Amino acid sequence: MPNVTVKLDLPTTVCTATGLRENELSGYLTEVLAVDLYRRRRVSLAKAAEIAGLSRADMVLALARHDKYFHYDADDAQSDWNTLRDLLPA
Repeated sequence: MPNVTVKLDLPTTVCTATGLRENELSGYLTEVLAVDLYRRRRVSLAKAAEIAGLSRADMVLALARHDKYFHYDADDAQSDWNTLRDLLPA
């Protein structure tokens, strides 16, 4: 998948406010974007993890760090059940 490059000019106070070094901001902002897109149900957990450059398990941890939690509803459970049923021998 091709990437988009974005240049941001932020005041240096952002480092103080976030407690991050300048070289850590890009990863942090990418993670925050992925969390927000997932929270607003614009992307799946897998896509959010891909955006953030994390594994799915690490994305779940990222959601918790940002006080957002994993969405798992009846449709997700049904989809998982169908997948398992198709994969398991009869």
